[in-house]
Amino acid sequence: MSQYEPGFTGKIANTYQESTPSWPELPKALGGPNVITIVFDDMGFAHPSCFGSEIPTPNIDSLAATGLRYTGFHTTALCSPSRASLLTGRNHHSVGMRGVSNWNTGFPNMRGGISPRAGTIAEVLRTQGYATFCAGKWHLAPMEECTAAGPHHNWPLQKGFDRFGKIDIWINNAGVSTSRVGIENLELDEILTTINTNLTGSILCTKVVAKEMLKQGSGQIYMFEGFGSNGQLQKGISVYGSTKRALRYFTAAAANEYKDTPIIIGSISPGIVATDLLVRSSKGSGDNWEKAKKILNVLADRVEVVTPWLVEQTLKNNKNGAQIAWLTKTKVIGRLLFGRLFCKKTTVDDWEAEMKQ
Repeated sequence: MSQYEPGFTGKIANTYQESTPSWPELPKALGGPNVITIVFDDMGFAHPSCFGSEIPTPNIDSLAATGLRYTGFHTTALCSPSRASLLTGRNHHSVGMRGVSNWNTGFPNMRGGISPRAGTIAEVLRTQGYATFCAGKWHLAPMEECTAAGPHHNWPLQKGFDRFGKIDIWINNAGVSTSRVGIENLELDEILTTINTNLTGSILCTKVVAKEMLKQGSGQIYMFEGFGSNGQLQKGISVYGSTKRALRYFTAAAANEYKDTPIIIGSISPGIVATDLLVRSSKGSGDNWEKAKKILNVLADRVEVVTPWLVEQTLKNNKNGAQIAWLTKTKVIGRLLFGRLFCKKTTVDDWEAEMKQ
C-alpha cells in the first residue's frame, strides 16, 4: 500500500519527469440505462399540463405518462436546497444547504456548499462506469468560489461530474415595480429595488455572462422589455418605465459593442400578459378598473399563448440587435379597431374567474 494514499500505484520521485501518475480504474457500466435529470427552477407542481395546467407541456406529459408522478414529495421552496436534496438524496440541512448557497454562515447546516461527507448521485454513478455531464444553473457554491480565481471546491467537476456545460441563451427577465403612486410618495427602498432589479441586475448579469460566452465562442443574451421601453408615459410607473427605457438603450449599446463577436444581443417584448402582477398593479393605479379592463381584455394575452411563440422565435434568431416582440403596433391597431366588433376577447375576465375558483 502506498504511503501517500490508499490505492496509489504510481511513483513519486524528486522531479515531475521522474514521477509516474496513476488514476484508479472505474468499473465498466454493464449495459445500464442512461439517466437524465431535468430541473425546472422555480416552477410549481401545477404548471405542467399533466398536473392540470392549461399551459401545454407535451414532452413533460409524455415522460409522466410512462413514469412515476410524485404527488406527496416535499422540500424547501428554494433552489439551492432543492438541488442539494436531489443530488444527495438527503435532507438539505444535513448536507450544509439550509438556504441559497451564497453564504457560509459558519454553521454546519449552512456552509454554502454540499458537505464533503455527502456523496452526490453523479459520484455514485461514476463509480459504476457512467460518464456524467451537467449543464445550466448550478448555484451550489458560496460567493467566495464564484470567481475565476477560485477556489472551486463546490463546483460540478468537484462533485462527480466529468463536464459542466456552456450557456447557450441567457435572458435577463427579472423585473419588479414600485407602488403606483406619485414620485413624491415613493419609498427610497422600493425605488432602489426597482432600479437594481430591472436595470443594474441586467447590466451585471450581462457583464458576467458575456465574459463566459466570449470564452466558449458563442451565446445569446436577451433583455426583457416592458412598459416605457418605447418612451410611452403613464402616471404611477415613472421609475419602472425609466428602467425599461434605459434598458432599451443598454440593449442597443451592448449589441453595438459585441457586433464583431460571436455573441448575439437582443430584446424580448411579451406585450400585455394576464398575470397577477398585471391585474394587481392595474387595480392599484387608482383608475377605474372596469374601464381599464375593457382595454386589457382586447390587448392582453394568456401566458400559454405568448410563451411558446417567444421561445420559438428566440431559438430561431441569429441576428444581433433583434427585437422579438409579440404585441406589435400593427397588432394593437388591429385589435383596437376590429377586436371588439369581430372577435370579442375576455382574456382578463377569464383569468380573474379562474383565480376565484
